[in-house]
Amino acid sequence: MYGVFLHILADTLGSVAVIISSICIDFFDFTLADPICCFLISALILGAAVPFTMQTARTLTLGIAKPNLQKEAFSALDATKNVVACKEVRIWEMSQGEMILSAKAEYDAGRQGVS
Repeated sequence: MYGVFLHILADTLGSVAVIISSICIDFFDFTLADPICCFLISALILGAAVPFTMQTARTLTLGIAKPNLQKEAFSALDATKNVVACKEVRIWEMSQGEMILSAKAEYDAGRQGVS
């Protein structure tokens, strides 16, 4: 949703910049208004897009989780009935507060354990 907001904001600011630069050029014959407005709008968009890109990169980076989350996941999977080993546990945040876990687990059909 934040990306959609940034896109709409960029379109709105672009339209406002065109109106302002057109008024400055028509009424005051100030031809530098267009590149100045474009530069300011570009700087504002870049300032908002960089943190958004960094947040998106953190979200999309698979397999990187806080060490305590990874330990809890290993403990939970090891305590599961018939699971004898866990490998390649990856935890990532899909959205704020929603965690996804992917793991390869080896199990023994005859093992007695906690259900």
